[in-house]
Amino acid sequence: MSRIYESVSLHYTDGGSSDKVYDIHLEELGPNQFTVTGYNGKRGSTLIPRKQTDSPVSYAEAKRLFDNLERDKRNHRKTPYTVVERNGASAVATPAPSNASSSATTYEPTGYVANHPKKVTEEEATKLFDNDDYFAEQKCDGVFLSVLYKTGRVTASNKLGNGIPVPPKVATALRQLATISGCEISLGLAGEFLNSTLHVFTVWEKNGTSLLTLPQHLRVALKDKLELLFNDHLASSTAKPAAAIKFVYTAKTCEEKIALYERIKAGDGEGIVFKHCDSDLSFKFKLYETTEALLVANSKRSAECFAYHEGTLISLGSTTLPNDATHKQIKEANLRQDPIVGTIKYLYLSASPSIGPETGQLTQASFLRFRPEFHETSCTTNELKVVNKTVHESSVATPSAAPSSSLPASTNPVEPDHTNRKAKNQEPRAVQPPTTPLDSLQVSAMPSTLKSSSRQDLTQPATP
Repeated sequence: MSRIYESVSLHYTDGGSSDKVYDIHLEELGPNQFTVTGYNGKRGSTLIPRKQTDSPVSYAEAKRLFDNLERDKRNHRKTPYTVVERNGASAVATPAPSNASSSATTYEPTGYVANHPKKVTEEEATKLFDNDDYFAEQKCDGVFLSVLYKTGRVTASNKLGNGIPVPPKVATALRQLATISGCEISLGLAGEFLNSTLHVFTVWEKNGTSLLTLPQHLRVALKDKLELLFNDHLASSTAKPAAAIKFVYTAKTCEEKIALYERIKAGDGEGIVFKHCDSDLSFKFKLYETTEALLVANSKRSAECFAYHEGTLISLGSTTLPNDATHKQIKEANLRQDPIVGTIKYLYLSASPSIGPETGQLTQASFLRFRPEFHETSCTTNELKVVNKTVHESSVATPSAAPSSSLPASTNPVEPDHTNRKAKNQEPRAVQPPTTPLDSLQVSAMPSTLKSSSRQDLTQPATP
């Protein structure tokens, strides 16, 4: 039985007669059998399918075709499309006609479209520690950012691929990195922007050539090489500036992955990402839950969270705010009647979401950051973690149950010792092509160093 594994909906209008839709579906037919189909036509009409594959192909090839088709449509010289929906969730509002007046500044995008790792359960995640075909990296608790240096100019995009302002210090650091690494034509990086620093997890363009079709392990090796060059440059600098670009550590062996996970957990990190070493297949396991919510300021330092459930906006309760400035920003946006979206960290939803007073509320909710790249309709209840309150309280009262509590906000990504990294990167790898996600992973037991932790340690934080 087939299923849509990934999808994106694009829209274009010139403000006149042209009002077009282009949908792209990456469909899974069976183990490592995927197809890509584009559907185009006028908005509101029956869309015409345009097959991109004559027969099923591997996931890596299908993902490449999917990304290339989306990039071509969004960067089309005459009819550039805009993302309005990704994987069933609304992303941005339909763009205004081109002749409409607007005071907003338009920023040039980089052309890079973020790869979204699939969320996995604890049981699925444990299979990946001992699988040599998967690397592991920390899931940084920041905002996605891709940057591109090209013939002297630097541009930036958010996770939706839309152009955004470039952080000045990141732009300066990227120019320096391009110069010392011999990438005078172009250099494209992507990562998480956190605490005024871009934490790079991939290199996607070098000297005018896209690297997206390269195996993951080659891109990791290039990332590590750039890190060594940049660190040497910073060490030799007399000014000793704070690094605006850092590189995310990639754990390659089972021992390295387990050690990385333990450091992430000890440092209250957000989670871990597993990447197939020979493709773009990736999975994420989060140590705590987050969701996007539409925010309305309360009278004190808190805000009420709203999300769409079956098309109706419902309240999910209140979240605490870190300071008065955050409360003021939300309040001012409310007064302007501008929707304002934020990421909320929570333990669980007390009951299933519903339209009415019986709807569940976010438990131990706290504000993490604003998400200006998200449209308000992206705030939905679709992926909320629901725990029955009665059952939860009963389990907590049981002596054998592990205690629970919310984790504090994530700190900076861990930076382990990189001793002998260069030598490890030069070791030859014998890899197998990826199969359907997680189907071929045969490890059924928790890695030995993790067995001492209760299963609750991995699925939800423990309380003091």
